[in-house]
Amino acid sequence: MIDAAISHNAAFSITCVKNKKVRETIYALQANPGTTWVPALGADGKLFGSEIAETTYRFGERTLRMIVRRQRVRAGDQLSFEDLDGWRFHAIVTNVGAGAVRRGPRSSTTTGSAAGRQKRQSAS
Repeated sequence: MIDAAISHNAAFSITCVKNKKVRETIYALQANPGTTWVPALGADGKLFGSEIAETTYRFGERTLRMIVRRQRVRAGDQLSFEDLDGWRFHAIVTNVGAGAVRRGPRSSTTTGSAAGRQKRQSAS
């Protein structure tokens, strides 16, 4: 699937199955004191209560960007053997680069410049 997406220049984000290699990558990220965990935003732009960090992940012949989300386990949550230090982890691999996702509505300058181009085209 990854090769097909790449061959068609398609962006992808795929949820990782937590096999041994994925778990080891997540645990290494968690254990590394140099890892920067940043607050994750929900779809509404508000803090979601979880944090994300990224690393690379070797899948076959490809090195992919892996984004890991960690969420604090709360009282009453079903516990899992994969929880670590009070956190629950989820990972995706993607070919979308950092900063490539546009957030929020289009800015008025973008709309304004499009309107300006349209006026110039109409005038000629």
